[in-house]
Amino acid sequence: MRFGQKISLSFFLIGVIPIIALALLFYNLNARFLLDNKIQHLWSSLASLESLLNQEKTSLDSTLQDYTIWSDHYQALLEGNESWIEENIISWVPEHFGMDLVVLWDRTGKKFASAGDLTSFNSDIQDLALKRALEDHQFFSGFELMGSSLALFSAGPVLPNEGKGAPAGALLFVRSLKPEDFSLFQSENSFPLLLVGKELQVPQDRASIPEIEELRKKVKGESAESFSLFLSNGAIFVSKAILNPQGKTLGYLGLLDLSREVVQAKQNPQRAWLPQ
Repeated sequence: MRFGQKISLSFFLIGVIPIIALALLFYNLNARFLLDNKIQHLWSSLASLESLLNQEKTSLDSTLQDYTIWSDHYQALLEGNESWIEENIISWVPEHFGMDLVVLWDRTGKKFASAGDLTSFNSDIQDLALKRALEDHQFFSGFELMGSSLALFSAGPVLPNEGKGAPAGALLFVRSLKPEDFSLFQSENSFPLLLVGKELQVPQDRASIPEIEELRKKVKGESAESFSLFLSNGAIFVSKAILNPQGKTLGYLGLLDLSREVVQAKQNPQRAWLPQ
């Protein structure tokens, strides 16, 4: 090898290779930084989404309380006025409050009237509703299963005016949850999902994208409070458990992010599964 070639090779080994190595290191660190930031942003967004869901629960509970402390509701139940109940509760409430199920019991716990499919709702919540409403005179709300869907419910006693005195019965409101309910958190690159058991519920306008099919194959019933999942193209799925009043996991509220800025970072096998 000629002297000039040796000098060139030495310059390459001493100068160019370290520069390339530093560039690769910077690229990998930058990719990791982007990935970590993206994941933190998704967890923050999911926390906001969960907060909105809890606000919905509080609002539903408040609506039920305002609705049931009416003397005319109380009197109609005491008198067994079915036509009044039909007009003012069973027909009117689902239409104006968007309920999928409304059930009214008398003071003995016997079903007085209902609208919607009662068989699709977890019967455990009926027992809990009657105990809390008729025995404890309490209003309460939470999440339960309604068929293969997650549902938001509120139950409480039907009380005389000003809430004083024994209840004449108990009332239950139920509204099923859909990904579209969280459209406020939907953007071009991310959108909310619901995972109930092994069933993934997706906004209709996103159901056919490739990432959804891959996600369907990877997700499964989880027992963790939260988890993150990487898809092959760099998409990230983060999810948090939704619990019923007894603390049982009913399903998961999640966000799928399709941003392409972290595609390269997915090549790191240590980040393929990110339990939280």
